[in-house]
Amino acid sequence: MIEDFSKELADEYAKNIADLLNIHKQDIGQDAFNQLTKSMAGKGKMFRSLLALLVFLGYSKQESLTESYRWAISFDILQSFILFHDDILDKATIRRGSPVPSKELALVWGDILFASGVKQFMSIPVNEEKKSLALMELMQIAIDTGIGEMADQRLAIGRIKDITEEEIAQVYMKKTAMYSFVSPFVCAAIIGGASSKDIELLRTAGSKIGVAYQYLDDLIDVFMKEGDSGKTSMNDVQNGKLNIVLFKSLACITEKKEQERFLSSLEIGDIKSVKSFIESISVKRDIISSINALVLEGIQCIDSLEIDLQYKKNIKNIISSLFEKYLIKFI
Repeated sequence: MIEDFSKELADEYAKNIADLLNIHKQDIGQDAFNQLTKSMAGKGKMFRSLLALLVFLGYSKQESLTESYRWAISFDILQSFILFHDDILDKATIRRGSPVPSKELALVWGDILFASGVKQFMSIPVNEEKKSLALMELMQIAIDTGIGEMADQRLAIGRIKDITEEEIAQVYMKKTAMYSFVSPFVCAAIIGGASSKDIELLRTAGSKIGVAYQYLDDLIDVFMKEGDSGKTSMNDVQNGKLNIVLFKSLACITEKKEQERFLSSLEIGDIKSVKSFIESISVKRDIISSINALVLEGIQCIDSLEIDLQYKKNIKNIISSLFEKYLIKFI
């Protein structure tokens, strides 16, 4: 079932993006068309759309899947919008193994994807009351994500001594958890007819799992090569941005002189020295432990849902596979 759903969603997403580009090819020009086609070639993991579909089906018992595929992909279209803007902020050069388009093009294309994602979401074949509630939720999450991105810009390496782990987690909850997990969970639950209790359980689950997912992304940023991750390696250090790996690394260094050396390497963006410091301490194990604890809390919330058992099992399996695929590389 999951493989079939994943394939149908990926095909629907690819068709939607191809149609959007082809319809407007003459207006945007060949160069822009080529840049955007190349940058959109990688569909990503599509787990947001898949989670939304499973939550919706688990509550609604809907049998017509074609229409469900059509609106479910809105969550990955909206994610693409966020990534294009995020790459501008992070000065990234690679995304999903493909070159990032020019800043000007990425900005406008991101805006187009936002509008396209909302339009796709509004194709949900449910009554107007549910659709309105879900749309309000989606728009609030878009606002929260934007606030999170702005807060993320304040996580500067120069402020590492003034920031707490709780502050970092709060930023991650807004900038990553809200759109990656809370949005597909909660919006799909609303339109599927879930109880208010289950909606709040899914909100909590999405927040916990989403923070863990950003922790994992930080591990990937620091420890994985570009060829394996499909993204610019050590991008945060290059941009003077703090992440959970860098924050916890400083806490793991006990000698003051070593702390000063580590901070100096961070401030000048000496990637080789920073990586050498991080690999000499046990920070990786500490972060993996935090990830596992957060995921477990999220899974416990999902266990408490009053949803079809088959769909509950599939939701949990998808979440587990998202983390196991990468965590095994760091153990």
